Amino acid sequence: MTPRNRTLAATTAIIALTATACGDSSSSQEAALERLIENESGQEIDLDLDGDGGFSLQSEDGGFSINVDDDGNVVFDSDEGSGTFDIDGDTGGTLEFEGDDGSGSVQVGEDGSFVVTDEDGEVVTGQADGDGGFTVTGEDGETMVTDIDEDSGSVVISSDDGSTFESGPGIPDQWPSDIPQPVGLSDATGTFMGDATSMNVVVAGTPEGDPIAYLDDYVAQLVAAGFSETATYTSDQAVTYTHERDGIMVASSYSDLGVTGQIVVTIGQS
Repeated sequence: MTPRNRTLAATTAIIALTATACGDSSSSQEAALERLIENESGQEIDLDLDGDGGFSLQSEDGGFSINVDDDGNVVFDSDEGSGTFDIDGDTGGTLEFEGDDGSGSVQVGEDGSFVVTDEDGEVVTGQADGDGGFTVTGEDGETMVTDIDEDSGSVVISSDDGSTFESGPGIPDQWPSDIPQPVGLSDATGTFMGDATSMNVVVAGTPEGDPIAYLDDYVAQLVAAGFSETATYTSDQAVTYTHERDGIMVASSYSDLGVTGQIVVTIGQS
């Protein structure tokens, strides 16, 4: 595990511990953390919050897990290193880990603060707000703020460089007004990632009635809005269309998930 990945592992551990201390993890929180780690590491990962204070994460470079027993003791384990979290007070303590690349630690205060030190001595500090959110600050002074609305499950992550990530129910407010919205989807969830020069918006949900008819109707709306089809992919369980207009790409797809099906519409601009 590289120094960067080990720091990410430790940081992720403390994020998960902080989140579980503030309440049960929702699927939107899990998805938000997963996308955040993917954005920071440049890798696709699979994050699983087990609901008992522990979680596992799998990436293309390997995986690791953190398990919490009834007494609050934590064990971190991976193919390339392991560690323990010693409780000091109700929610404070120290996570120490050691592996092939060296050792590091994470110190957690009872007030929700934490300090991550990697094997190179680089330090990242953070502070939980008590409502499921937290702020992370690097050695260079750059900060990343995460706000979580536990009632709606919405998550907003913003950083000093102007980049923003949002995840929650419904269609994101940043959806461009001149692009048709995928309305009428049940249990719709949306995400937005963007900065001053690029954006990515995703909406996923279950259509009512015939999903293929829904997708065909949405594609017709895109064409009517001036988009041109650039690619089509079909299989027994999925259909995907790609349209473009003035440098904006829209991918719309239907996937058969067995018990149900899902429509996913993605807008990309860079």
